[in-house]
Amino acid sequence: MIVYLCSSRPRRFGKSMLISTLDALFSGRKELFEGLYIEDKWDWSKSNPVIRIDWTAIKHDTPEEIETDLSDFCKK
Repeated sequence: MIVYLCSSRPRRFGKSMLISTLDALFSGRKELFEGLYIEDKWDWSKSNPVIRIDWTAIKHDTPEEIETDLSDFCKK
């Protein structure tokens, strides 16, 4: 399953915490969710790769800069 998520919310509005939570869920880190609602509702036997892009490191003044920086990021 491929899931694309772009979280664009105001500053200081929990974006990093949301992305970290989704990262932990999709990575199968069950120990972080013990005692929480999601613990018995998630299939912990599956884990998925998570790619996180820090957009502060991507130049985005022109479409060409975005394409070049994203290409460089993907080559790492």
